[in-house]
Amino acid sequence: MVYAALITSVFLGACGHILCKIGTGQSSVINQYILFGITCYGLSFISFLPWLSSRPAGIAVPAAALTYILVNLWEVFTGKNTLNINLVLGLILVIIGLTVLNYKYN
Repeated sequence: MVYAALITSVFLGACGHILCKIGTGQSSVINQYILFGITCYGLSFISFLPWLSSRPAGIAVPAAALTYILVNLWEVFTGKNTLNINLVLGLILVIIGLTVLNYKYN
């Protein structure tokens, strides 16, 4: 259950980042992308709570870095970023760090 909550939270958080990024390119400051992005952030927060309650905060909070991975993959997929060695190594290091942090709790 807590893993489903984490996956949901990470996905919604990534959607929030992407939608807000799209919204910043619009002519008005507040638009449908920004509003939907903020909604995704709120839902991400709510779905993160079961994960947060299952582990010490110092272990649980870094899992939000999975959002970083999804956002970067989205940007590579849409052509807004290029896949290079620095990005790949950075993503691998994030995954290794999260694995090490959560090893005891699996």
